[in-house]
Amino acid sequence: MIWASVLASLSLLALLAQPQPLCQGFVPENDLYIPADEYHNLAMDEEVFHAVLDRIEEIYSPIVARRRVRLVVDRQWSNGRVNAAAHRGLGTYIITMYGGLARHPDVTPDGLMLIACHEMGHHLGGSPKYTVSATWASNEGQSDYFANLHCMRLVYTAEENREWLAHNEVDPLVASRCEQVWEGSIDQQNICKRATMAGLSVSRMFQDILNEEREPRFDQPDTNRVGNTFASHPPTQCRLDTYFQASLCLRGPEDSLDERDYRKGTCTKDSGHEVGLRPRCWFRPGRANRR
Repeated sequence: MIWASVLASLSLLALLAQPQPLCQGFVPENDLYIPADEYHNLAMDEEVFHAVLDRIEEIYSPIVARRRVRLVVDRQWSNGRVNAAAHRGLGTYIITMYGGLARHPDVTPDGLMLIACHEMGHHLGGSPKYTVSATWASNEGQSDYFANLHCMRLVYTAEENREWLAHNEVDPLVASRCEQVWEGSIDQQNICKRATMAGLSVSRMFQDILNEEREPRFDQPDTNRVGNTFASHPPTQCRLDTYFQASLCLRGPEDSLDERDYRKGTCTKDSGHEVGLRPRCWFRPGRANRR
């Protein structure tokens, strides 16, 4: 009996040590494969790939350590898979970044950073969560929201954002809205513009992977309204809207998110916000998101 109990305990520990996967990747499963010797993306090489992930590790390792777990950034540059993923193991938060995704021609270095931020969002993004496939994980829309609400604001310095703006174009509507909403802070205007344009980079990748004719645009937001919060991947335009609204939200990394209450640390109508709201094309406010 004692040995049976010991064996059962060891089996349980072995099970817990296995990563608990999130079935959804950053994009829906696809058969694209871009090998390391096919450089479709001239802005991306292995050095840039690792530099982006070094920054994620630098910023988020101490944040994750406060939860008494360790961050593992699984860097699979040689793997041509066009996706990214989040997992949990025993005492670890894991994000897996594939080289094929980085080599996609629409992914800029900032776009890759946003994707890594999205994967961190599954671990740290708060409510609303997945309810079936991975109850530990923030759902896809919330992870998108977290990426620009928190992560992208932490990973770049104000000087880096000024330098980026000096050499990159910003959509006029994005520039106007960021300047209007963040009127009192040039630095916040800058990261608002930069993070939102990163969202356009990955949205164009979604368009390509999903073979969509409609181009994602800032001036044509998704007008659909879900009856219940949608946990899986929102449509491409809806995801772009989420990145934009997260950049406009007058909350930020200094405001803690909550594992159960979607309102805490975010922009909601309940708290008097008119902009920065999670789009209704994937999110429905209500008691169902406060478990």
